Amino acid sequence: MNKKLVIFLVIILCFQSTGCSGKDNQKEINLIRSYINEEQYEKAIVELDNYNTKKCRAFHEEDYYYGVCYNRLELYKLAEESIDYYQMDYDEVKGNYEKAISLYGIADYEKAIRLFESIKDAYLDNPEYFYYYGNCCYSDKKYADAANLLEKAVALDPEQHEYNMDLLFAYYELEEYNKGVEACNNYLKILDEKKEVDSDERYQLEYQRVDFYYNAGQYEAALSVLSKQLEESDAPGYECYHMARCYAKMKDYQNTYVYLRKSFEYDIYYYYDEYKSDGVFKDFFADEKYGKMMEALEAE
Repeated sequence: MNKKLVIFLVIILCFQSTGCSGKDNQKEINLIRSYINEEQYEKAIVELDNYNTKKCRAFHEEDYYYGVCYNRLELYKLAEESIDYYQMDYDEVKGNYEKAISLYGIADYEKAIRLFESIKDAYLDNPEYFYYYGNCCYSDKKYADAANLLEKAVALDPEQHEYNMDLLFAYYELEEYNKGVEACNNYLKILDEKKEVDSDERYQLEYQRVDFYYNAGQYEAALSVLSKQLEESDAPGYECYHMARCYAKMKDYQNTYVYLRKSFEYDIYYYYDEYKSDGVFKDFFADEKYGKMMEALEAE
């Protein structure tokens, strides 16, 4: 008997024995897809488990959806196994995308990079592709490649917080501080236009912007951001300490002393240890006047 006909008959018998119709199957698959689109991956997995108890596993489509969910939940080993099953019968390109993500997640960066690169033409308009590929390169310390890929992710989806922040991390590793400042300011403009902004996201961005300004030698710009944060913070030890660092670089030792002292008031143990090991304050401490003032402060 023809092999394809045999397979077809087996599939029909399976569906008949389980009482599942094609219409019912499609309804359940659509529900699973909707959960995935809404990023409700745990619910999708529960529905997938229910789906598999009621049907004949003649195909591996559900394994693809398991792989998607496990990858987004950072359960990369489970994702890899699911995608391996899926690729026995289904779309190689789509499977390779999820496979690449799972390989990245288990730190097999070289294999992941090869897979990402092999499917590039199919994902030129997909920001998530460039995000995962960029992060894979970043983890493999290929920072220039990471920055290039993450720039594409941001260009395709400029409002996505993770894309913007990871691009900033790549710029930092490359010591591209002026590019970092520009990217921070571009993202801040987007946040300013949004009605609702996560305060933690904004703080994280401002923290990074201060770091870029400082390393780019733009100390006054860094101080401007820190001064605003100082007014809004309930315990501004961080702001005071980093203002002191900026003033030390500017050789303004009076303000260096003032803000160092303030930082100690908020957390003497942490910021005093930071100060003692921070080479930024070497010249400040060597100054006869302020060196003695700091020795007196330490003795208090």
